[in-house]
Amino acid sequence: MSTVWKIIRIVGLYVGSFIVCVLIAALTMEPLPGGIQVLFAMLVPVAVVRWYEAGRSARLVQDRGFQKQPVFDLSPRYKSDEVSGKRMPDKFEAELGHVAAKASEAVRLTLEQSRREAQKSGDARMTGSQRQSSSSKQQGWVPKGQAVTIAGRQIDGMIYVGPAPRLNSHGYGEKCRAYIDPSLSVAALGSDKRGDNLSYWPGYSSIPAVCRATYLDWLANGRRDGTVNPGYMFLYFYGLERRFLLDDPSDFEKQEIISEVQRLKHLFAHNYSAQRYLGEFLGIASIATLGGISPDDPDLKASILENRNWELPIALKMVIGTLVANGEPVDAEWMYLWFICHPESRFRNSR
Repeated sequence: MSTVWKIIRIVGLYVGSFIVCVLIAALTMEPLPGGIQVLFAMLVPVAVVRWYEAGRSARLVQDRGFQKQPVFDLSPRYKSDEVSGKRMPDKFEAELGHVAAKASEAVRLTLEQSRREAQKSGDARMTGSQRQSSSSKQQGWVPKGQAVTIAGRQIDGMIYVGPAPRLNSHGYGEKCRAYIDPSLSVAALGSDKRGDNLSYWPGYSSIPAVCRATYLDWLANGRRDGTVNPGYMFLYFYGLERRFLLDDPSDFEKQEIISEVQRLKHLFAHNYSAQRYLGEFLGIASIATLGGISPDDPDLKASILENRNWELPIALKMVIGTLVANGEPVDAEWMYLWFICHPESRFRNSR
């Protein structure tokens, strides 16, 4: 009966170790081929069982003073147990040790070979995904007019390329959403223009391969298609916003970014979120570029009238706040703009 329990223990330990190894392979060995992951999940549990049973036998010898008894036999030969009258396996330790050693050595060799192949090719991603182009050696911001090739698609700058940096150092720090990491998988065809697989706040590192392909196709085709899911446009806009606000580029480049955001705002005129967030950025960018705002600027007033947000435009708040701080009167036109933009104002409709 003890032999049966030992076999049950070994099988249970192997199954548990197998499940753990499958999880480890899925989480940490994704860049490696599927065959390597399967080999890891199948053979490593053998070494775990070997280690556990050897330790258990050692503890039995120490605690009870008995000779270490084998647990399982890979050999067909048995010898009689005169005390219990039962047949016990006699070569488990040697045979299982031999199998575990072979398993460990096979895993080590296959992992080393896979790493060498991945290092040579620069990519070892899943079947059905297109390998990345080796010509995308640019790191960081790629300015307008400088082409970069990613996954076979040539893109005319104004993007960030490279591994996405973390935005903070707190545990699961979020990565910058705008960075296009050439080492990530990209589908051969960008077939998700509707964004069915796109999250609400997309990041290039976290979206599926088919979404990456759709996004890269949109960039490569001039960023002129306003029928795609606005999430792709926002993924591009995140980079423009980061460049303008964090990198402090030249005044000429700032004007280029403002013009591009204005174009995007017009291209996605049907989308409320695009009008809101792009409009807020343009208000901040215009103030930062001009070094201030003028209450007499007609273009500024016209842009405020286009406000579709539930909050007061930042330009409106800055103008009225500046006038009040300087002790100057707020004229009727600015009071009218404040009234029609205020979220609590209501117009009466004649019947």
